[in-house]
Amino acid sequence: MSALPDDFLTAAEAAKRLRTSKRGVYDWLAQGEISHYRVGRLLRIRATDLVSYLERRRNQPPQRTSTYGRHPTR
Repeated sequence: MSALPDDFLTAAEAAKRLRTSKRGVYDWLAQGEISHYRVGRLLRIRATDLVSYLERRRNQPPQRTSTYGRHPTR
């Protein structure tokens, strides 16, 4: 494993970085949304796994399908 201890975050640290609640992070961990390690009773999240989670959750703009404001071709 190439991860160093400095790369691991607690749920509280992950929540702070995401600017969300610790409860929300625990819910995402339980649902398998964020990969993590269990060390005894403790959960640890690699910083790269947190970034991967964010990338998967990124909202892409929808494709433009409307012709609003354009003349339809005949």
